[in-house]
Amino acid sequence: MKILFALTFMLVLADHAYSNQPANLKECIVELDEFLSPEEEEAFLEYPETSILAAYDLSLGNYIRNTWLFDEDSPLYTYFTDMCVQTPHQMSTIIMVTYHRAKTGKFIHLDSQIEELIGEKAHRKCKGEVDPEFE
Repeated sequence: MKILFALTFMLVLADHAYSNQPANLKECIVELDEFLSPEEEEAFLEYPETSILAAYDLSLGNYIRNTWLFDEDSPLYTYFTDMCVQTPHQMSTIIMVTYHRAKTGKFIHLDSQIEELIGEKAHRKCKGEVDPEFE
């Protein structure tokens, strides 16, 4: 009986985890709004954007990677790989920077974020753009 209860409990937890899985950046912002307390959000936003990774990579970044990006078949993982972002670390970085920019009223500039992480040449190649230097 205890084993049946434990299995049922684990299935409910797994279902709950997947039901809160964001599938894109807009949903990530909504989920982070619900996850972070007002005090945590305020502390996060006090950091300059350039310091977010150093300050939050091992805490919020790990949460994002372990909760939303652990499954390569998840919609969010696919969302990012379709945009040429290949690693969970790059994905969590984009999520945190995007959240910071959205909450501080800045433009997201997603293409620029991706180019900064993977390089302009790799981003252009992934998007199918031919390098004029080699035409």
